[in-house]
Amino acid sequence: MSDLEQSVAAILVDGDYYSFFKALQEPEKVLAIVAKLGNRNDQTAITKIAKGYAIWVKEPEADAVKLS
Repeated sequence: MSDLEQSVAAILVDGDYYSFFKALQEPEKVLAIVAKLGNRNDQTAITKIAKGYAIWVKEPEADAVKLS
């Protein structure tokens, strides 16, 4: 059972799900946040979006759901 009561945005990378964490415009801030998350042993992914960069955090227990 998930600890979230509703679905969240996620991406699939090499068979692992990453949930949306935060979007920022400044690359330096993105790298600082990713470093802090890494210090907590969170694995992250960064994607380029229209308004800057999105940070995603690995969710090892995530399952895909079909939206109707």
